[in-house]
Amino acid sequence: MPAEREDRAPTNAGEEAADASGLRARLAEVEGQRQRLETRLRMLETAVETMSTGVTISNMEGKIIYVNPADARMHGYSVDELVGQEASRYAALTAVDGATAPEEPWIRERIDTTKDGRSFPVRLISDRLRDRGEPFATVTICEDLRERKRIKEALVRQNLVLEALGLAARRFLTGAPWEQKVEEVLEKLGRATGVDLIYIALLEDFEPFTPKRLFLSWETLGGSEEKAFSESLGLPARIDLFARWEDRLRQGKTLYGGIDGLPAEQRQILESCGVRSFAVVPIFVGTTLRGYLSLEDGDPERDWWPAELEALRTAASTFAASIQKREAENALAASEEKYRDLLENANDLIQSVSPDGHFQYVNRAWRETLGYSAEEAETLRLWEVVRPDAPDSERDIQQVILGGFGEEGKIEAVFVTKDGREITVEGSINCRYVDGLPVSTRGVFRDISERKQAERMLHEFVSTVSHELRTPLTSIIASLGLLDSGRLEDRPDRRRELVTVAHRNSQRLLRLINNLLDLQKISAGKMTFKIRPLEAHPLVAEALEDIRAFADSQQIGLRLVEPAGGVYVMADRERLLQVLDNLLSNAIKFSPDGAEVEVVVRPRHDQVRIVVSDQGPGIPEGLRDRIFERFSQVDSGGRRRVGGSGLGLSIVKGLVAGMNGSVGLDTEVQKGSAFHVDLPAVEEPDSTG
Repeated sequence: MPAEREDRAPTNAGEEAADASGLRARLAEVEGQRQRLETRLRMLETAVETMSTGVTISNMEGKIIYVNPADARMHGYSVDELVGQEASRYAALTAVDGATAPEEPWIRERIDTTKDGRSFPVRLISDRLRDRGEPFATVTICEDLRERKRIKEALVRQNLVLEALGLAARRFLTGAPWEQKVEEVLEKLGRATGVDLIYIALLEDFEPFTPKRLFLSWETLGGSEEKAFSESLGLPARIDLFARWEDRLRQGKTLYGGIDGLPAEQRQILESCGVRSFAVVPIFVGTTLRGYLSLEDGDPERDWWPAELEALRTAASTFAASIQKREAENALAASEEKYRDLLENANDLIQSVSPDGHFQYVNRAWRETLGYSAEEAETLRLWEVVRPDAPDSERDIQQVILGGFGEEGKIEAVFVTKDGREITVEGSINCRYVDGLPVSTRGVFRDISERKQAERMLHEFVSTVSHELRTPLTSIIASLGLLDSGRLEDRPDRRRELVTVAHRNSQRLLRLINNLLDLQKISAGKMTFKIRPLEAHPLVAEALEDIRAFADSQQIGLRLVEPAGGVYVMADRERLLQVLDNLLSNAIKFSPDGAEVEVVVRPRHDQVRIVVSDQGPGIPEGLRDRIFERFSQVDSGGRRRVGGSGLGLSIVKGLVAGMNGSVGLDTEVQKGSAFHVDLPAVEEPDSTG
């Protein structure tokens, strides 16, 4: 038996050691859990102590057993003042009875009071703390709703201000007087912001800082029956105060807040006027300070939230835009008045057209060119004047009206005058906009009909001269080439024929060159004339003989109607022969086979008229006005028998004018044309002449 006890004793000792080790391990685990719980508790306590939301714990008897600093500050107490007090002392209304409180967390809003008796809204979230299912305390989280309410009110005010600005923007587009519009907009802004007084001060000069004019809204003066003047409101003193803030206003800063933070002197100025809170927003036009928008209120707790201030800055920008628009309109009116006389007396055609196509203004040159009076022009539309089928005219002008034309705004159009004539014009046109809307298109045009005609005639001349040069040159080159080849050595008749062709075409080239040189001399005023008394009949007979060979080759007869007695003219012999040669050549070219060209010399008062008549197709009415212009040619349906340069009649006109005479035309389609030259008559000279 003893031996058995000895064997069991070590076994019992080992078990006891194991039990002790396990107990220590469990104790260590419990201690670790306790330390972790304490750490978490300290962290939770720190979080609750530092959070901005109020937390209160009360026992089941309604006594406060814990309150965090945020909740105490919210109600104006210290923590020590609240612990042990009734939790219901916060509430301005009846507190929740713990006995009737719901089992689950509950949320409600109520009005709390501060230590000094001020009321404010709060939002409460409460829940029971339980131990083994039994409640032993109530924890309540308290959220101050004042800031949220102020933010909500600020957003409402911002929306009201922006709504007022929307109405203001539309109002500034109307035709009412600008001052009236400003006062109406101020009234809307005053009602939107709810301030006691709102006004705009516009600066007259940039140095010193003095307002040119004040615009006040009297509708927001808190129901005061008396419409006081600005002096009784203390505005001069306040304006002097703003002058001290000039530097900050010029920097674009918005000044706002309560008056408590101001220096004593400035605070007294505003306080004496009943102002407890204010906002001053600078008004800039471009980069220049042009005034300020001032809002004032008697509520010392009146908040100026960023959203509302931003809306007020937008309001200041709206006023700035209206000021800029007004000044631009005034400047434009002054400029229009200043330059109206200049426009009216300009040589260019100047017009202003509304977007619907009605003429708003046309100057004197426009009216005289198109043949309309000022009253008639006011009733016209653009499409009654611009030929719509002219290339690109309608499209280009429509693009300008729609604002889609190119940078230069260059345009070419065809205008139709009152009597139906067409003139080609070239100019620039642009669209005038007001607030992004087109209000008119303004055009400055120049009549380029003559230039266009000259360009057309020059084109025709180049084409004709090219033909006139190529044809004889081709003949000359071909004739000389055959002669030079030696193939006609045994054919003398053919060689003489080619020499004749080359000589005739050389003469043709010489005439063309002489015509060009003569035209250049006439244009430059360098043509010389040796004017003296000449007997007309022998000179005309000589001209007929000189051209008879050409007439015979074309099967055209020539006839000189004998004058009654000797007739003398003052002229240059060679130039007059040149005139007759051109007129006779033209008559022969346009006469049909077997026809006759007739020349008549007829005295007329103090002049002598020489008439060259043909039996050709005549000249169409539309071509008669330009028949004597340079480079002008009349094909008359392809009846011209021989080519020409288009210079002959222009040279005739220049030469006759140089001899103090004139040239004219009588023609009838299908019956022929009669060109007449009138030169000064002179009595028969004595033998010494």
